[in-house]
Amino acid sequence: MKVQDFIDKILPSLLPLLFTLGMYKLIRKGVNINWILLGTVAFGLLASALGLL
Repeated sequence: MKVQDFIDKILPSLLPLLFTLGMYKLIRKGVNINWILLGTVAFGLLASALGLL
């Protein structure tokens, strides 16, 4: 069972909301957008390879 499916049963759309708020916080902190994008892609690839997403 994927993490997204499990959390959607408890509270739908929680992970996308947390992701969006996290990105907003990083942008407000002044983190370079390119690093945020690179980190997002790396996390997506790693989580997909581990079967989390």
